[in-house]
Amino acid sequence: AQDCWRDEDEEGEAAARRVLSSSEVVRPEEVAEMLASDDAELRVSAIAVLGAIGTAAARAQILQGLLDERATVRQAVQDALSPLYKRMEDAEVLDELETLADGAREANYLKDSSVGLIVSRLVAAFGRDAAVDFLLDIGQQHKAVPVRVSAVEGLRGCIQNKKTAARAFRALLSLVEEPDETLAGAAATTLDPLDVPIEHEARVRDL
Repeated sequence: AQDCWRDEDEEGEAAARRVLSSSEVVRPEEVAEMLASDDAELRVSAIAVLGAIGTAAARAQILQGLLDERATVRQAVQDALSPLYKRMEDAEVLDELETLADGAREANYLKDSSVGLIVSRLVAAFGRDAAVDFLLDIGQQHKAVPVRVSAVEGLRGCIQNKKTAARAFRALLSLVEEPDETLAGAAATTLDPLDVPIEHEARVRDL
């Protein structure tokens, strides 16, 4: 199955290179029409092309792939957006997180485990303090433990300053007390390098 996914990804990337190397102007809305195709490989290719275009309009169109029934198409969304989010300018991050949140809600990410996992990884890709609250929401609210664990692990690369760390500490402390050992362990590992706020010192000692 993984080989099939890799083949589709490679075909999508090849399609992106062909389209972008042509002399024609490529419009995101025209490429986005391919997302309605019955051919899953064509939908993967469209997402790859939109990712290569990389504009705000293209990124918004890519998120429609979260609604796709095929796992390969949803994975293509992560592959296209993650590198764009990682190198995004600070001034763009808040608006982009809101756009991602809208797309995630439309795809019912809090109830769909496969979508939730991709969304948690996309949010973590920002690597900024601004992504922390979104990840905490996933870690606390999602029904699936693997998704919650992914969100908690994603926090490690996003907590950048002491103010954000203090805000996250209380939520993570509650997750350490969760009955699921995998989730509790992930929360404990994420907490470990953070300074303990004075108001939580006694609770931490009792763990």
